[in-house]
Amino acid sequence: MALIPPSEHTLRNGQTLTIRSVVPDDAVALIAYLHAVSTESEFLGFGPGEVSMTVEQERDFLAHVGASQGSVAMAGLIGGDIVASLTFNTGFKSRTQHVGEVGMTVRRTLWGQSVGTAIAGTFLDWARREPSVTKVNLRVRTDNQRALALYQRLGFEVEGTLRRDIRVDGQYFDHYAMGLCVD
Repeated sequence: MALIPPSEHTLRNGQTLTIRSVVPDDAVALIAYLHAVSTESEFLGFGPGEVSMTVEQERDFLAHVGASQGSVAMAGLIGGDIVASLTFNTGFKSRTQHVGEVGMTVRRTLWGQSVGTAIAGTFLDWARREPSVTKVNLRVRTDNQRALALYQRLGFEVEGTLRRDIRVDGQYFDHYAMGLCVD
């Protein structure tokens, strides 16, 4: 079971960020967070109104992640409110069980405050200790300079460009496919 022990991080603005595993009892708060963050950034793979999981589906998903080796769901909280989330799932087949894709979101009001650095760093510490995980992949829009710089600082490398991989309001954008070997 992939549980992240709670850890505290001081942000640039002086606030304390607590990072911990997300559990099924967090389903209501996580869905509310995802609805909110969906309206704050065009860099995400989902937009307003596209968070479609019910509370019960989210609980089931979080229970599955918590019970699966090589998968993790984390949240960053300030004063009990979710302000960041990160999920990682590896493949189900023997040939892809060592590699997975990470997805991360941060509330826009906290961009530039080291929230992404803290939650991604906590995740990578876990991934390096998790024997089943040897590689982490992600996608980032090529024009998302802040996220691209963070991932490069953490050691991710651009492995390719996915042309016209996402469409927002009728406009196409490219993604970089990035990867990091953690073994």
